Amino acid sequence: MNRQTIAALNRINRSFYQLRSEEFSRTRRSPWPGWSRVISAFQERRSTIAAESRASIVDVGCGNGRFRDFMGSRTQSKMRYVGIDASLPLLAEARRSGAGSTSVDTALVAADLVTDRALGCLRSACFDLAVAFGLLHHIPSRQARLRLLAALASCLRPTGLMAVSFWQFGEHQRYLQRSVSWADYNRQAEEPIEMAELEEGDMVLTWGEPATGETPKLSSSLRFCHFTNATEAKQLVSSLSMELITGFTSDGEGGRQNLYYLLEKPPE
Repeated sequence: MNRQTIAALNRINRSFYQLRSEEFSRTRRSPWPGWSRVISAFQERRSTIAAESRASIVDVGCGNGRFRDFMGSRTQSKMRYVGIDASLPLLAEARRSGAGSTSVDTALVAADLVTDRALGCLRSACFDLAVAFGLLHHIPSRQARLRLLAALASCLRPTGLMAVSFWQFGEHQRYLQRSVSWADYNRQAEEPIEMAELEEGDMVLTWGEPATGETPKLSSSLRFCHFTNATEAKQLVSSLSMELITGFTSDGEGGRQNLYYLLEKPPE
């Protein structure tokens, strides 16, 4: 995928999260069930010495900070949390919700995680846990997804953990009903997408649930989403120099909405 197409797809989502952040955030208050397994694994792997120190967590695509709030409610120890997101309104909400906390030292960073330059904020850090939830389907191109995962792996200390999720919307008819064909999108788009550059699984979805029998309208807010199926997800995580601890599905109807992978960075 060329740089122009990557940038154009990214702008679809930047526009959505700028204009519809308040509405989106209202639907993102509750923790995902799969997070409990991630936090439990993280707590089990911390040594006695490490458990006495402040844990450091980086959350890319942090949105309104709800993973931070959930983790803070599940652990008694203090932690240092860095949240990174491209949406200034969502970061502002994360800042408000975390104000006054004595157990969580929060730093919030505005960065577009699709660009190489934005990944620089991870390169000099050393975290105990790196997470990317509800993010990877918004990263255009396999190359950019690989770069982001590699950057996350590189920012971990030895034996640090990484947890990522892949939204399995392509396996659920309720989400596929929201899709708009690229031809229809291009007919009305101010910035048409070069369809020959798209990868298998690249879609544009309307926001929200359509009424029964209703065809999605291009006037609705749209998001670019890439469906990473189980085969592609396994290939992505297998490309990293990390030990795969477990993979599992969780969340949503039937516990099948998200595919998770939990990995550990090898000791030095």
